[in-house]
Amino acid sequence: MQYPPSNGSYHIYHRIDGELVAIGICEITDKYFNSGYFMYKTKYAYLNLGVVGAIVELEFCRKLKEIWQPNL
Repeated sequence: MQYPPSNGSYHIYHRIDGELVAIGICEITDKYFNSGYFMYKTKYAYLNLGVVGAIVELEFCRKLKEIWQPNL
């Protein structure tokens, strides 16, 4: 996963065997990480992709704080 070069809105893509199954949209500022939307294909609802997306975004936020934006 790449880290952003600046503040703004970003998409986090989730794929299974190359197929796009979910997208998380987040916004990053100097002090905030906002998880705005999360969309997924309903045929994969049994995988609880919302939980997976939340865990991925939390880890992404932790890495941002550690490496890029300590005030986050």
